[in-house]
Amino acid sequence: MKTTIEKANYKDNMPIKEVVNECGYKNEAHFMRQFKSIVGVTPSEYRKNSFSKGNK
Repeated sequence: MKTTIEKANYKDNMPIKEVVNECGYKNEAHFMRQFKSIVGVTPSEYRKNSFSKGNK
């Protein structure tokens, strides 16, 4: 999941759906649930929070 988080953060111009596919997930909803259960926020929220803190 660490690689997935890095992809969600650093590939800011890539839609989350493409990040999901690139990480090998076949089901976007499953990915979203797993991501949120581990990180505490959705991939989109994570991305927004990272950018607002200047971690682009």
